[in-house]
Formats: sequence, structure tokens, C-alpha cells
Amino acid sequence: MVEHFHGKEGVSGSNPEDGSIFILRIMSRICIKNLERGLRLVLKDSDAQNPLFFIGLNPSLADDKRVDPTWHRMQKIAQNNGFDGIIAINLSPEITPYLKELHLEQEIFFELNLRAIQQEIALYLTDHASLLHVWCGWGANVGDKPYKKLAMSAQQILSLFPEGTHFYALPKLTKNGNPRHPLYAKINSKLVKFSNR
Repeated sequence: MVEHFHGKEGVSGSNPEDGSIFILRIMSRICIKNLERGLRLVLKDSDAQNPLFFIGLNPSLADDKRVDPTWHRMQKIAQNNGFDGIIAINLSPEITPYLKELHLEQEIFFELNLRAIQQEIALYLTDHASLLHVWCGWGANVGDKPYKKLAMSAQQILSLFPEGTHFYALPKLTKNGNPRHPLYAKINSKLVKFSNR
């Protein structure tokens, strides 16, 4: 069963002159999960008017209630490239911080993932007249012998986006030609065109 969760993150600060506390920004996140199977299919900023799709390798523990350093860095990089939010999808929807724990033989995980991504693209196109912008950032391991399934997943996901979609990556691909993961990227990094279709 797929469930939708909705949460808000407040970024607070204080005025040094009078000590008052204020909210600088509230960004709502929507998280689409399959709890039975331990999957996070989509995590997105629901208030964004000009969001950037992000394709990662697999979800960390970030969701509608909590974020992690990667999510914060992704948001800052997206903002520095003219976007106001993220729609995060992944090659594998399985939630784990450890690549070796992915159950790549579970075809149903990938089927549910592709279905959710198709729905998210359709929803975007319903709400936005502009072309899609997609940041690819799944990192170095995709295509290595134990993870060939992830390379196939990347091609399947890229093929879901319509003609004319703009694909980006961080500068300097990995040695095996994959788009770099954003965790250690500078927040002022400028995304460059990426072609892997």
C-alpha cells in the first residue's frame, strides 16, 4: 500500500537587537512511501513553483518529518541554479544508507518505483507549462558488476521523461561516466548539461 505523508520544516532565526525569534521560511515536504516494503518513492517540496527533479541512487532516511545533510545540500544547489525546490526520485526506492543492503532482485520494488515516477511526471506536467529539468546525481557505483540492475533502472527512468527535458549533473563525471552524488559538492556548484540516454 502506497501512502502519502506531509510535513513542514521551519527555518528559524533570531533578531540580535530585541531577541525575538522569527521564521525565515517554511517549506512543506510530501513523502510518498510504501511502508510494507520499506520504500520511499518520492520526496518533494510541495510549495515549489519551479522545482528541479533529482535522481539519486536510493533514499536515505529523509522524509516529510526529517531531512539529512544531502537534502539540505541539494536544496541549496538547486536554489543557486534558479530552482525553488526538489522532487527527489531514485534508481532504487529502497530505504537504506548502505548500498550492499539493497535487494536488487526484487523486481516489484523497481516496478512500483517506475509507476510512481510516471505519476509524478504526469502531475508535474499538469501543474506546470514549462519543460522539465532533471538533475542526475546517483554517484559512482551504478554499472559496477554487482549493481548493473541500477544502470538499467537509470535508463528506464531517463526514458520516462518527455522529449525536450533538460538533464543536468554536477561538473566532472565519475571515472565510469556517472553523474556525481551531491553530498560533498560545493553549494555554489553550477549544474551542467548531462546526456546519458
